[in-house]
Amino acid sequence: MSEAEKPARILVVDDEDRNRRLFVAMLEADGYVAAEAADGAQALELVRQSPPDLVLLDIMMPGMDGYAVARALKANPASRSIPVVMVTALDDSESWQRGMQAGASDFLTKPVDRIRLGLRIRNLLALKANSDALAQREAEMRAMLDHLPDAVVQIDARGVVRSANPAVQRIFGHAPQALIGHSVTGLVPEPARAELEALIEHHVRSGGARIIGIGREVTGLHKDGHLLDLDLLVTEYQHHGEHFFIGTLRDISERKRLMTDLREAREVAQAANRAKSEFLATMSHEVRTPLNGMFGMLELLSLSTLDTEQH
Repeated sequence: MSEAEKPARILVVDDEDRNRRLFVAMLEADGYVAAEAADGAQALELVRQSPPDLVLLDIMMPGMDGYAVARALKANPASRSIPVVMVTALDDSESWQRGMQAGASDFLTKPVDRIRLGLRIRNLLALKANSDALAQREAEMRAMLDHLPDAVVQIDARGVVRSANPAVQRIFGHAPQALIGHSVTGLVPEPARAELEALIEHHVRSGGARIIGIGREVTGLHKDGHLLDLDLLVTEYQHHGEHFFIGTLRDISERKRLMTDLREAREVAQAANRAKSEFLATMSHEVRTPLNGMFGMLELLSLSTLDTEQH
């Protein structure tokens, strides 16, 4: 059975045994798996051992009351997302307000109607499933961004950094958190800073596409002051009418250094080839010059009549 097919687990917290048995019977009749806790401390321990999908929580309990239990659940990141339905005989606005402030998702007044209970639970479990799916998607996207070799920087329309991935530190030397809330122009040298600000302002104002979806080579500024050769690609999105930009930056300094080395090596090789050609041409000339004289003398002798002594 997959996780999606498993019945939801609901923890019933009430100091009265009769109330717990009643809730457990109603929940199991609707196909849920129910667990019980007789007080707040036991409830928190059960949540720690095996977090449920939802908590039905009585308010009026000795020792740790329902408000304190709800606050403890919401203070713990491991249980913060678990919906809490407070069940109470109290029916006043002050109790409701205290419950909401403690982190309750909903309120039910005793005696609890089974149909109403079932609807509240289904709605809250559906909301939790959607929230969990979004959180999982966000975690996957964050993991992907965290492992990208390229720096990814998100900025708003004013050029203020909203987020940055860990590659920013490797490329620029800045911790990602240190950039958030500051202008992205701190990553570029002058006079490119003013140019970048003008480009962002022009794009937001005119809606032009001068910077969107076009790869370009730019110069970046490392934290220690040295310049970086970078490839930059900018994408844009809007949220609630606001413009946001995502810049993906790849350090191409090493690639450009290798290209420069290759170009210089090619120029050296070409110069060596030219020198070799000139040397061979000179040697050929020097060798041919005396040979030409010798060939001329031999031809002259071959045309002359020689006596016995000359032969």
